[in-house]
Amino acid sequence: MSTLVHMLPLISPWWSSAENLSDLGRVLLEDKRPVVLIGNKGSGKTSMLFQSAVTYASEGGTVVFICHQPLSQIPLTVHGMPSPDPSVLQSVRFLYMSDVKELVEFCASIHTRACLPSVIIVDNMDSYVHQLKGNCVEHAAAKLCAMLMDTANFIQYKSKKACLVVMSASDTIKSLPSILKQFNMNPVFIEKSDHSSSGKECKLLAKTSQSTPVEVILCINTSVITVKQLQFSTAPT
Repeated sequence: MSTLVHMLPLISPWWSSAENLSDLGRVLLEDKRPVVLIGNKGSGKTSMLFQSAVTYASEGGTVVFICHQPLSQIPLTVHGMPSPDPSVLQSVRFLYMSDVKELVEFCASIHTRACLPSVIIVDNMDSYVHQLKGNCVEHAAAKLCAMLMDTANFIQYKSKKACLVVMSASDTIKSLPSILKQFNMNPVFIEKSDHSSSGKECKLLAKTSQSTPVEVILCINTSVITVKQLQFSTAPT
């Protein structure tokens, strides 16, 4: 869940009045599980993945951002988070892979690369799962997760530094949350809510490794994503 801190300003001084903020920061930063954003189209998944890439790169990370097709425009950023300055984006390598075979080749050849990434981001994993699926989409999803985690583990072994995996997926694969948990991945759900005068609202729902529920209300307009409300409870459910 430390990835969420790289997507959204959840431990910003802006939230100093939020109850148990220091506890939230500690819990989120200590939770190093890979995060998978799950939501339908238009819920801001790509924008939040992009923001995490920018934040990690601004901290000196080397980021690989994998997506099915070239981005038509720079995704929205999150208010209060690092900006996608050209100097920062130099540390983000965008790879456009329409065919799952390209992703398999990337993972299989990672040992030949001189510069190993510290963060691997895969947008819309569904597009690759459905190419692998054969007769069983669940098996394909598990195969993709295993492949990416094996790649991250190899990078960690080779570089002696952790390699993070961050992905997004639609909510059409109903068994995906249980599959992710088999690989110690953390599903984070994004639900569209009502439109307000300031833009479209979405609700982000997550649980930390201690089963602590976190709820964030996001406002998405044409230029930026803003955190509107944060709820955090220390009582596990």
